Amino acid sequence: MRLAVFMVRVITGQINLINGVGLGNTALAFLNNTIMALWELDLPYAMQLSPDGDVETVGHWDFGGELKMGMTAHPKVDPVTGEVFAFRYGPIPPFINYFRIGVDGTKQPDIPIFSFRQPSFVHDLAITERYTIFPDIQIIMRPLEMFTGMGPLMGCEAQKVPRVGIIPRYATDELEMKWVEVPGLNFVHSVNAWDEKGGEEVVLVAANIVLVEHILERMDLLH
Repeated sequence: MRLAVFMVRVITGQINLINGVGLGNTALAFLNNTIMALWELDLPYAMQLSPDGDVETVGHWDFGGELKMGMTAHPKVDPVTGEVFAFRYGPIPPFINYFRIGVDGTKQPDIPIFSFRQPSFVHDLAITERYTIFPDIQIIMRPLEMFTGMGPLMGCEAQKVPRVGIIPRYATDELEMKWVEVPGLNFVHSVNAWDEKGGEEVVLVAANIVLVEHILERMDLLH
């Protein structure tokens, strides 16, 4: 039902997809020498300062036409190389597409992650000098309900064992992805991550949701 209402609004001109469908109110990031307002279900919005000091919206930023859909609101910028590491997720396979953006603003090809077995809520990632880290938590998306409007869009799957996926930053496919089960770890936001012992070990610091089922009650507070 919600999808049908949305499509009617598009057809009748109430929503102009060219102007975007998001709020761009989750986070700000400085990417490609541009201030961008981010919301994970839409393209980034480029911002600029006017001569009078006001903040103005320039419009969608799609990295030269290479970014066709939304991206995470929490991309990670390597402070040494200036590269951007990001992803997008959704309710249909592949549930995660990983990509990076070069220092010249060129988006590299998507790497579909088919080993991400079900549509889950993936809000953030972490990077180290060698690896990119993804969460696979107990908060799941419900595609049928999402498209029909016949129930909650997200739920908590208590029997699911959370995992952390670790893939080399410059991987060209998902063959090098390693998944590690981490019972009880449901992280939505990462704090930091780094390599130890020459890359043989990875340390991740993240905020854990202890009572994961309660976060569904206030998803509006999540940024």
